[in-house]
Amino acid sequence: MLIHFLVDIIASITSVEYYQSVLSRSFFSSLRFYLAFLVIITTVLTAEYWLKAAPNLRHSVDDIATETVSDYPADLLINWDGDSLSSSVGEVVVPFPNAMPQYFKDLAKNLAVLNPSQAQTSVEALFELTPTKLYMIDQGQRSTGVGLQELLGSNQILIDQQSLPQNVTRVKASILNFVTFVGYFYPIWAWFGLLVSRAYLLVIEGSLIFILIKLQRWPMKYLKVVQLCLHIFVPAEIVNQTTRLAGIKTPISMLMLSFWVLFVVIFFSLQRAPAIKKI
Repeated sequence: MLIHFLVDIIASITSVEYYQSVLSRSFFSSLRFYLAFLVIITTVLTAEYWLKAAPNLRHSVDDIATETVSDYPADLLINWDGDSLSSSVGEVVVPFPNAMPQYFKDLAKNLAVLNPSQAQTSVEALFELTPTKLYMIDQGQRSTGVGLQELLGSNQILIDQQSLPQNVTRVKASILNFVTFVGYFYPIWAWFGLLVSRAYLLVIEGSLIFILIKLQRWPMKYLKVVQLCLHIFVPAEIVNQTTRLAGIKTPISMLMLSFWVLFVVIFFSLQRAPAIKKI
């Protein structure tokens, strides 16, 4: 069964005639083939997470922790008394650490601002902390605030230059544990995410192709169109993942570009196949 599966994958890449034989199979046979193929893609994504993403995240967390401790002002005392948050110097602007991914830096000029008043500050930051709430700022507008008591509890917390390293170490350990936790469940999330996103594309592209086929007055049923799309998505996905792993950036989706190029080639091949009239 594994050999047959691998032969099908190779044939989907190398043989246009393969797609003529696909239409003589049952729909559920093609569906099982595609779901099994998604398991392979999920394995690749999971390996990439453990070998590339997770180490990069750990390295970034280490760098951010080190920078946070080294750049903390000597005269700054942050106090959470269980009810409200305050600082010894009034408003505190927290810039993005150098190791922070560029994606977050593109969202705002600063990481956070500790605002001693309840009124919204003019400082451009991703997060705003007032004495009692945490807000996320999106395009200059506050989101619905989250109560600090829900996040920090009712116990007093004091952060100064002496206590900061211990607090940073504790937070860093929690983040690194979360990175590991994500890795354990990543295969499930990745497979499910692929399944949902590709099912959405399958419905959209399959419906569009079905309309095009009906305009050509072909007798092919909708389920057979979807079945054909399932197999076309296999080489298209291989091209998509290969270009992504190679770091090649394109202005359009390689998945959809590959899919439609393959469809056009296969479409004209099937037009010349007499068997298509019987499907």
